[in-house]
Amino acid sequence: MNGMTPLREDELHAYVDGRLDPGRREEVERRIAADPALRARIEDWEAQAEALRAVLAPLAREPAPPELNPAELLQQQLARRAAPWRIAASVALVFALGAAAGAAPPGHCAARRAPPRSPDCKPKRPPPGASSRLTPRSRWNWTARTRQRWCAG
Repeated sequence: MNGMTPLREDELHAYVDGRLDPGRREEVERRIAADPALRARIEDWEAQAEALRAVLAPLAREPAPPELNPAELLQQQLARRAAPWRIAASVALVFALGAAAGAAPPGHCAARRAPPRSPDCKPKRPPPGASSRLTPRSRWNWTARTRQRWCAG
């Protein structure tokens, strides 16, 4: 190589868009003048850029829609954001409801609880022939009642 830095694609695009710094721009222009293939490529890009500007010029003159106004977007985002105190209050409410649901007056459930089963406790069987008289629903009810009375008496 002759000491020149290679041209990068982004530099060529910056040259076409007119955004390349002046010192580098002179070097790129010299390289474009020396290379006909590169010059043809740059001319194609410039024609494309000009066509795009012509097509999109009417859109650029229109005002931005109000829903894209940055100040409005910021206000909407701030309005949607949950305040930290709201989150803390909802967490505290959930804990309070859980504590209230779990706390019962002393002895509240003791009357309903069956005494602990002894190791020799076995479920009672229905009388012989009773299962043939039971419908599925009544069999379910009988099973539930029997389970409650296993060792209660």
